[in-house]
Amino acid sequence: MIAVSGSASPSVGPFPVGWYDTLVNGNTSAFLLTSLGANFSLAYWGGITGPDDIRITNYLDAAQATGLNVVMEIDPARIASQDVAGIREIVSRFNDHPAVYGWYTADEPYWVWGIPVHVLQTTYDTIKLDSNKPVFIVFSTPGLERNAGVEYRNTYDVMMIDDYPFRLTGEPEFTGLDDVPNRVKNYPNNWKAAVQVAASQAQLASKPWWSVMEGWSQAVGETDKYRLPTFDEARFMNYWSLRTGAAGLLHFAYYRVNGGSPAYPDAPYPFDGDQWLLDVWSPLAQEINILGPALMGETVLAAVSDNRMDIESDLYYDSEQSDYFLVALNAKGGSENATFTLTLADDILAVEPMFEDGDRIVVGGDGSFSDLFSDYEVHVYKLVLATIPKNNVKEN
Repeated sequence: MIAVSGSASPSVGPFPVGWYDTLVNGNTSAFLLTSLGANFSLAYWGGITGPDDIRITNYLDAAQATGLNVVMEIDPARIASQDVAGIREIVSRFNDHPAVYGWYTADEPYWVWGIPVHVLQTTYDTIKLDSNKPVFIVFSTPGLERNAGVEYRNTYDVMMIDDYPFRLTGEPEFTGLDDVPNRVKNYPNNWKAAVQVAASQAQLASKPWWSVMEGWSQAVGETDKYRLPTFDEARFMNYWSLRTGAAGLLHFAYYRVNGGSPAYPDAPYPFDGDQWLLDVWSPLAQEINILGPALMGETVLAAVSDNRMDIESDLYYDSEQSDYFLVALNAKGGSENATFTLTLADDILAVEPMFEDGDRIVVGGDGSFSDLFSDYEVHVYKLVLATIPKNNVKEN
């Protein structure tokens, strides 16, 4: 199990990146999570006995000390019984704690648990009597495909989707990102499409949405053979989520992966969960932390194009540092040699790979440059400009 001595440094990134966790962990998780690069946790009620349980305060105090924002679950038993007084007791007691960012009310309420809209409507309305902090719900892919995001739209402020494509079935790396027609289990069989459904439902409901991604391997007693993603799989999921409009990135679940996810040497990622946190999750979280000001800032419109159908790209602007970042990804398997054309007000001298190996790429006089992409590969570049352009920028 990963251990950290002393206090952890707060995460530096403003863009939400973190984990599902549990309040039962008391004051231990916050130091571990922030040391790895997280700035958010969604903390289940878990085995908490009631609002007086000291583990809640311990968890929130540690989160405040480390810079971790907490979306705190409301006791599911009080939600199920529509215990208005009990819900208000929890909200009023913890609403003013600086670490509490918002509230969590339901796992997959439509497809899986069958929680009626009116139950969550009562919960939402009750929370809002004592809090103006956002309410979160996560939906499964089948639920969103059946319009649950719109049907429940008045019961939440932030919609999330949990979709876990990777299986211990001898499939090669990247299987599950696109269609897997021969799988026995139908869901999830196309993670990319699932994320697009989430984005569509969020737009119809006029709500922001967060992506909840796979972060554990099957342990004893689980019925579905999940595996840990490889670095490249997890990286693609992060940036495809951002490309599709995600306003936050979470993984499920920290209390499973840390000390609980076994190694599977024959799988595409062969090591255990503790090693995965160091090899995969933490480096990728740091990428998001570095890009965070640009991701939270301004989007440059109609300033980049390319000559390959499967290469998709976005240009972000960090107004504080006056930096431009180009994120480009190969949305399919197979190699692609893409040529990009950049159009900004001032000359672009070069693009520098941010997180991948490679030399500075000189940009031609027409604002173009070329680069090679392998299967589902993501490239992030920083633009080197003659001067700083002032136009073409629109605030999000």
